Amino acid sequence: MASNISKIKTFPFFKMFNYQTGKAMSLTGAESIKACLSMLITTCRGELLGDANFGTNIKSYIMNYKGEILYDLIKNDIVEAVERYEKRVELSESGIIIYKSENNPNVIRIDINYINKTTGETDSLKLTLNEGEIW
Repeated sequence: MASNISKIKTFPFFKMFNYQTGKAMSLTGAESIKACLSMLITTCRGELLGDANFGTNIKSYIMNYKGEILYDLIKNDIVEAVERYEKRVELSESGIIIYKSENNPNVIRIDINYINKTTGETDSLKLTLNEGEIW
């Protein structure tokens, strides 16, 4: 009987411990904010068990809409999600710039400029979202 092991796909286990110090690794400050924003924005709303409102509808927007209305929907969705789930930053739609790919209408780049409420400093997050790769 042939083995099906080669057909099973697995996900890599993230490095969670620093073996030199024996301590758990974690992000703090600005890096933590960037990681949380990235996770929030790239998670499809309804994907997180236990909180159906976490995330955004960006995947749906990219797949179903074309043109300028797409950018307004994405900006609004990002701001609403950040206001609800990431209290460490201040963000407005004017701080979000969206660039479309000239080669592929299903790829966009989003530059998000926000204020870190703890430090008062402006920071940014740059995401390239490709409907076929991140979801």
